[in-house]
Amino acid sequence: MKNSLSLEDIYNLAYNTLTKCGSCSKQAEAVAQTILSAEQDGSVSHGLFRLPGYFNSLKSGKVNLNPNPSLNKVTKAVLKCDGDRSFAPLIHKLYLNELIKSTKEIGIGVLSIQRVAHFASLWPETETLAESGLIGIACTSYLPVVSPFGASEKLFGTNPISFAWPRKNDHPVVFDMATSSLALGDVQIAARDGHELPVGTGIDVNGNATTDPNQVLEGMLLPFGGYKGSHLSMMIELLAGPLVGETTSDITEENNIDDGGPPPWRSIYTSHVSRDHFWPR
Repeated sequence: MKNSLSLEDIYNLAYNTLTKCGSCSKQAEAVAQTILSAEQDGSVSHGLFRLPGYFNSLKSGKVNLNPNPSLNKVTKAVLKCDGDRSFAPLIHKLYLNELIKSTKEIGIGVLSIQRVAHFASLWPETETLAESGLIGIACTSYLPVVSPFGASEKLFGTNPISFAWPRKNDHPVVFDMATSSLALGDVQIAARDGHELPVGTGIDVNGNATTDPNQVLEGMLLPFGGYKGSHLSMMIELLAGPLVGETTSDITEENNIDDGGPPPWRSIYTSHVSRDHFWPR
């Protein structure tokens, strides 16, 4: 018989693990809430499955145990955050309200985040924006695990993008998706559980199509939708990298210490005011 954990158990497990590893309470609370949200919404690949990676990043010293992030208002519409080597959920907890506030004042806002380790899903953040009556878009890049369309060499990350649209008197419309054929976490879970992958997910180190998750992890994922997904992935590489003064996936890999945790990711969030007549009924 399988024993199930309550949402409270999940939160406490994550929080206690992170604080016993030395993380400050504020950072542990933010990450634990992110893990809880993923489990609550059925995203197994972004829930407790990620906890060892968070743990390893703290133990290796890549992530700051007691970060002191800062926010700079570049313009009325543009906010830029130095995460001080924190986990990204802490930045969301601290500064999303600042993005919401500035957006409501002038109609549009951007929050770029640097020097953070991002291991989480993106939809909780865009959903938060939409619940405040804003349209939210978020994207980030990763380590190179995806081959561009027509190539057989890793260049792009899974490079997810999330979008949320507010609805009056109802839950927002939200999506969060990798621009790869499948999220890397889902491939890792398939390898752990011994499941085959759908045809077209990835290729092996020799460029041959395979449904074996272990061979895909050694080789590379493919973009979804052929050249269309490949171009979207390239767009996110540029938006979440050079646009905000950060690196692309291949340069990020050069600085990765391979500790089993997330690399130093970059994220960019935009929000826009939504008026009643734009809301779907």
